[in-house]
Amino acid sequence: MLEQRSFFLPDVGPRKRRGRRPTLVGVAKAAAKAGLEVARYEVEPDGKIVVVIGKLGTATVNENEWDLDIYGKDKTPTRQ
Repeated sequence: MLEQRSFFLPDVGPRKRRGRRPTLVGVAKAAAKAGLEVARYEVEPDGKIVVVIGKLGTATVNENEWDLDIYGKDKTPTRQ
């Protein structure tokens, strides 16, 4: 006669499902709703979406306060 055994698995609760990844359209709508001025969107090979904010083609260059002391206005080093 075969022996009957009952195996009980511990109660771990429901399985967690991984949510869907956001789509490019969804990210664009969310950025517009947030009032962001988007320069471009980048989609990496692994599917990650990067939002680059700001105006396209404008770069801000921060000058160091010591630059004028060392280089002068024409950006050539001066000897003191």
